[in-house]
Amino acid sequence: MNAAAGPPVVAAKLRAPALPVGVVTRTRLLARLAASRCRVVLVAGPAGFGKSVLVTDWLQRERPPSAWLSLDELDNDPRRLLNHLAGAFDALGSPAGDVLRAQRDPLALAREPALLEALATCDPSAAVVLDDVHLLEEEPSLEVLRSLVELRGVTPRFVLLTRVNPPFSFGRLRAAGELLELREQDLRFTLDEAEALFAALLPDGLDADLVRRLDARTEGWAAGLRMAAIALERASDRGA
Repeated sequence: MNAAAGPPVVAAKLRAPALPVGVVTRTRLLARLAASRCRVVLVAGPAGFGKSVLVTDWLQRERPPSAWLSLDELDNDPRRLLNHLAGAFDALGSPAGDVLRAQRDPLALAREPALLEALATCDPSAAVVLDDVHLLEEEPSLEVLRSLVELRGVTPRFVLLTRVNPPFSFGRLRAAGELLELREQDLRFTLDEAEALFAALLPDGLDADLVRRLDARTEGWAAGLRMAAIALERASDRGA
């Protein structure tokens, strides 16, 4: 495989994040991910709603063949994006990596028959996770992503983690039943999940009424609940 063409691959971008201390098993969301056979999974919500944690936990529990790519602003260079996508497919043992590295025109990706043939060799249960999709803003890199998402045929699942919707339509996938969507309302912590979080982070847990008030005050925002737990651990009067 010729890894020398184009910008170098940053290995750290191809590693899934570690799970934080006190991770809560989000059974209702894990069940939806486990049961779905949709070709595209869109997990969309503001920062701190636990998108990456949820998907990392799912991968560790279900253990499908998987590859992870954390995107950044530099991936608005489509050549760099293609090289890192190639590295992700290398992790799956797929010849799609070679096809992507050899691609001279990123905008012609959707018309590349060798790509679909290469993707068809992947285990259909395999998952390719693209984190921080919202950082792609330039049209050439967005076209690469659009081409992968809109490919027709047997491909691995593409799991897109983003703070905002990518600027293209998911209508065809939605109508065909090929899109699973987990959005902000789904990602909000329920009262039971908030109780489990405080039980994991505080040595003696937290009074049920305080959990209820904090869950309501933060509107189930995972990062807000974690910050509250840090503050309460040192508080002499938790009620105050």
